[in-house]
Amino acid sequence: MQTKLTSRRWKRQKKPKKRDWSRYNRYQVEEKLTLFALLNDAINSMEIEYSYKGNGRPPFWMGDMVKCLILKTLNGDSSRRTTADLYIANTLGIISAVPHYNSICNYMLMDQLTGYLESLYRLIAVQVKDPRRKSMEILDTFQCQMLHW
Repeated sequence: MQTKLTSRRWKRQKKPKKRDWSRYNRYQVEEKLTLFALLNDAINSMEIEYSYKGNGRPPFWMGDMVKCLILKTLNGDSSRRTTADLYIANTLGIISAVPHYNSICNYMLMDQLTGYLESLYRLIAVQVKDPRRKSMEILDTFQCQMLHW
């Protein structure tokens, strides 16, 4: 290794890290589709009940709303801008209906979502054990965003 004088000190120059750009590009391109699949499988395995008593407008299934809120949070977009991604998720069969952007904001304020998000977090953390799996990057992003949310 070479040494270089910088500001009156000799420092070793580090070798640049070799990156696997084809793998990096593949993960970046497939990230959102992998997220859709991971979310869909995890939330559907949670067996969230649908409760509707027959009075007024039927609420959205809480599992779909958790998916919508996670997509909104991970993208960092406003509720209005998230709507396009929700239409894509609806077309792919990930969610059953696309909620209005005001409904997304209203559901974000519900206290019962905290329990669903905590169990989803535990479920995903248990399933992802191998750091080489594609979903590991998504889990890291999910963890950071959940702490921010």
